[in-house]
Amino acid sequence: MTNKVFNKKYKMVFDACRKALETLEVTVEISDLEKGTIVGMTKTTLWSWGENIQIIFETINESSTRIEVESTSNSQIFSWGKNKANENSIIEIVSKILDNS
Repeated sequence: MTNKVFNKKYKMVFDACRKALETLEVTVEISDLEKGTIVGMTKTTLWSWGENIQIIFETINESSTRIEVESTSNSQIFSWGKNKANENSIIEIVSKILDNS
C-alpha cells in the first residue's frame, strides 16, 4: 500500500487517477467520486494473472487530497514486486498529470 498527499483539490486528484489508470491500461470496475473509491484490474499476462488496484481518496482540506493506492495479485502467492511497481507507477503518473495542470 502506498500513500501520497497532493496539494490539489479532491476532484482534480480523482480525475488524474482515472487518467493514470487509463494510461496504464487498467480496466476500471468501480469509479465512485462521492465514496472516494476507484477499483480496477490489470490484464492477465505471461507473468501474472492480473492485479486488483484500489485507490481510496481522503480530503485533507479544501486544497489537499490524500490517496491510498493498493495493488494485490489475483491467484498468486508472490507478486515478485509487481504490486509495488503498480502502486509506484500510479503515484508517478498522477504526480505528472497534476504537475502539468
